[in-house]
Amino acid sequence: MHAGIASDYDIHRCAASLTFALRANAAPRHSTNSAAVAVGGGDPQAQECILQLLLYLCVHTPHTVRPYLRRILVDHVCDTPRVVALKLDAYSYLASPDNMATLLAEYESCIRLGSACGDLEKVCAAVLSLANCAQRVPSVVEPC
Repeated sequence: MHAGIASDYDIHRCAASLTFALRANAAPRHSTNSAAVAVGGGDPQAQECILQLLLYLCVHTPHTVRPYLRRILVDHVCDTPRVVALKLDAYSYLASPDNMATLLAEYESCIRLGSACGDLEKVCAAVLSLANCAQRVPSVVEPC
């Protein structure tokens, strides 16, 4: 099988999974069932694939993803540091004055829980993403 075809197939499969997950019923706030976890089935490689696609959408068409922001929550127990970093990076591209309160609560939670667990990698990812968020939306610098 040609490598390009496999890659295209994987991209389309991830796109379909992401679309399905974002349009599915919202999970409870503190569930381990965030969109990427539900679609990836807890498999970090599947989560990364889906989150890379999500990040691409956040960069190029953030208005299509912004309505689903609450479904891309960080799972502090199950998410690997790489998955957390991808989710937080997506947050920074989705930032707007309208959703800043939601994002700040999520950043605060990441920093607080990461500090309590001694997970400095997740804390650093949250701080870096928060700085990127403030840089991308200067009108929200004061709340940050």
